[in-house]
Amino acid sequence: MTQPRSEHRREIWPSMCIGYGVVSGIEWARALDAGLAVGTCSRCGQLMKPLPAEQQGARIVYPARCAGCGREAQGMGPRVEKPKKSAQDAKAARVT
Repeated sequence: MTQPRSEHRREIWPSMCIGYGVVSGIEWARALDAGLAVGTCSRCGQLMKPLPAEQQGARIVYPARCAGCGREAQGMGPRVEKPKKSAQDAKAARVT
């Protein structure tokens, strides 16, 4: 007996991720430079090719486009760390 096909299927391969489904920027850049696939399209089953990463707010987004139907998907990268305040900045903020 086969498993029923899920409507929602992960498109970015787990080999491109580092834990908890977060995309690895190093692996993505390597695939982008070498022209390697990063996933499988849930619509037509063709390979997904990586596009350059973009920063959206506090996250880095890794988009990919299907080589067959042109559908786009994206994987989320880790959050970008906020710059730490120095001790002097924190002290000045408390005074004012």
